[in-house]
Amino acid sequence: NYHTLRRFKHTYGHVDIPKNYTDPEDPKMVECARWIQRQHKLYRKQTLYPIRVKMLRKLGVRLRRQSGPKKAGRHEKLLDPEKDKDEIERR
Repeated sequence: NYHTLRRFKHTYGHVDIPKNYTDPEDPKMVECARWIQRQHKLYRKQTLYPIRVKMLRKLGVRLRRQSGPKKAGRHEKLLDPEKDKDEIERR
C-alpha cells in the first residue's frame, strides 16, 4: 500500500486521499485510501512504528495526534487540596 500511495502522489501531486475514495478501474487505490486511514489511526494511538512514521512523512503525509497527553503518563496524579498543599504550591 505504501507503493500505491507513492503512485498516487506521482499521479496527483499530493497524498491527501479522501476517506471515501472510489475508482472502479483501480481497486488498489481504494484499498490504499483505507490503509492510509488506518495509519492515521495507529499514529493517534501511538502504535505506528517510528520507521513507518518517517517514511509517511517523507512522502508528505501529515500525521497529527489529537491534543492531549502522550501515552506514557497519560493521566496526571490527582491532588488532594488538603494533603498535597506543598505540591499544589510548587505548580
